Amino acid sequence: GAGGATWNVRLDRSFAAEPDAAAGEAGDWPSQGDEVEAKAANGAWYKATVKEIETEVDWYDAVRKPSAYIIAWCDGETEDCEKTRDQLRRPRLARDNHKDLEDLPRYSVVPGPLDLCSAM
Repeated sequence: GAGGATWNVRLDRSFAAEPDAAAGEAGDWPSQGDEVEAKAANGAWYKATVKEIETEVDWYDAVRKPSAYIIAWCDGETEDCEKTRDQLRRPRLARDNHKDLEDLPRYSVVPGPLDLCSAM
């Protein structure tokens, strides 16, 4: 820079999904038709809608439990549409008074949890 200090700014925000605040209250979330954010193969979270819930029998408890969620990506993508519960999260609420990197659209590969992405 022009005689100043160099700032190293971390660009990656590879944090675990935010815990669901209402997870204890809504054990059946997500349901068919719910809008969600789903983790894509590149590691980024994108908007989607739950189209179908596949279930399997839990013979011990004698109930059917969700085993996979079939989603429809909002951008029309047709691949990588079968997700587990830990690959889904509630949509983030829009914040008018605060913006961060998660608010920007992504058009390329997202660094993995062990990769460092920075700008100088």
